[in-house]
Amino acid sequence: MQTQTKKRHDSALDADLKDASNEFEQDARQVLNDLGYITQDQFVALAGVLPSTAAAWRKRGEGPSYALVGNRYAYPVAAIKTWLDSQLREREVKESAVGGLL
Repeated sequence: MQTQTKKRHDSALDADLKDASNEFEQDARQVLNDLGYITQDQFVALAGVLPSTAAAWRKRGEGPSYALVGNRYAYPVAAIKTWLDSQLREREVKESAVGGLL
């Protein structure tokens, strides 16, 4: 009987810890956003890449600048804008066979 009670107690503690962890993650994300940063999860969603791609970019010195906050990566919004601007591809204006612009 004590084993079942202990399992229920442990399960309740695990649920409480998970809730506290989720609340902390939300608070940390909000603070970063207030400071002009986004989280790695937000960056990979914006960039449309996998977290492993963002990690590879960091190792190769590619992608936007970032800060390591504890064990989390945070990307300054200004650095993302600079990086996005560097990714712009200029479109060529083509002329039609009759000499007009397409």
